[in-house]
Amino acid sequence: YFIDLINELKRELKIKKLNVKIPVFFCRIISFILPRIISKENIKNLTRDSIVDIENAKKDLKYNPIKFQEGVKNGIL
Repeated sequence: YFIDLINELKRELKIKKLNVKIPVFFCRIISFILPRIISKENIKNLTRDSIVDIENAKKDLKYNPIKFQEGVKNGIL
């Protein structure tokens, strides 16, 4: 989940801010009133299921993924 990614980044960067959950219906109202703040496309991308199969990338590109936590540590250090 997206929130898990955010929490992992916050943990590695030692950021102590709270997560604020904003209901989707409220985001849609904001996008109607202030489309420059958040667009309908942003809402759609944040609420869709984005699980993908990477088997073809592993096979064709010899892609060897690492765990997200390891990537964050490598990227931050």
